Amino acid sequence: MSEQQELNSKLFSSLFEGVEASRPLIVLDIGIAVPKTVDFFSNYRCRLHFADLFSASIVQHQKNNSSSAVLEAQFDQLLDFPDGTKFDICLFWDFLNYLDVPAFRAFNKKLSQYVDENTRGHAFGVLNKQTSLRPRQYGISQSDTLVVTELKESQVTCYPQSQSDVKGLLSCFEINKRLLLSDGRLEMLLTGQKH
Repeated sequence: MSEQQELNSKLFSSLFEGVEASRPLIVLDIGIAVPKTVDFFSNYRCRLHFADLFSASIVQHQKNNSSSAVLEAQFDQLLDFPDGTKFDICLFWDFLNYLDVPAFRAFNKKLSQYVDENTRGHAFGVLNKQTSLRPRQYGISQSDTLVVTELKESQVTCYPQSQSDVKGLLSCFEINKRLLLSDGRLEMLLTGQKH
């Protein structure tokens, strides 16, 4: 791993606006348990669920042309949370750019069980599919500051997802706000949709 850098975010703190302190947050982080993220959420009453889908075989071997039923079964195992779970916050980071269309649809189908109109999400996409994405690991330093670690290599194939791709494939969310970053990435805030 290379050196960590900080990324100031004008959108990230919006995830926490209106959060009720009286009840615990239920958070899904699609990534490993980065110590800074764990430290950040120690300031909240919350239940953190980390799902390191980057290392899951479903993501690493998408070119095997699995059927939708097979993909859905795999995500059923990877995202198996107690009945009635509804996430308050979903941190996708740049994970959505590592799903091909069939895997994205299967992911959306499974995730929609845990999303309602009170769910908020955060993700990075690209303005256009020619934008190159380097493998990164994300964490939270402060409500407006992310910690980004450039990874030297990745075994995962990248399928860059533009804003319109995300809008069409992640139907359990609506893109609420977006901000173009200097490197061509698009930072997005998402609001859950009732199904």
